[in-house]
Amino acid sequence: MEWLDLSGLILPAKILNKMLDDIETGNITNLAEIERFFQEIHARYYSLEWDWAYPIIEQFYEVNLQEITANDLIQLITQWKDSVIGLDHLLYQDARKEFSLTAMTGFGVDGSEMEKRQDFEGVRGVFEKNPFVAAVQQHIEKKQALGDEMIKRLSGL
Repeated sequence: MEWLDLSGLILPAKILNKMLDDIETGNITNLAEIERFFQEIHARYYSLEWDWAYPIIEQFYEVNLQEITANDLIQLITQWKDSVIGLDHLLYQDARKEFSLTAMTGFGVDGSEMEKRQDFEGVRGVFEKNPFVAAVQQHIEKKQALGDEMIKRLSGL
């Protein structure tokens, strides 16, 4: 199923094409009906997303979701958790490079190493307090907790 980005609204192409056809044929004749269409799509987003993801999950992971076991789900969740957290760790390490000594080139050029660092921190801030870094760390914690909770719940089945 092909999906489109309509100015930030992600939706299946066939649904958008149906709305456009309805406008062309006169089934939709005013802005209120178009607004209702978008509200409905927004309300159905997660259902539409699942309809799209379901067959892809089955194909990619070679599982039948109608017959999947708790152990199969634990394996999938572990793989998901490792992937998400691994990517976040890569983002974290990449962000750390922006605060390395080589990134400080040009700061405090005529001063000591301490003045160079103070100049850099005055402009860029401190790594541990950077909003992006904090967001990545929070994301790691949330996804770790979510994955662990799901695994714990499934382990009892």
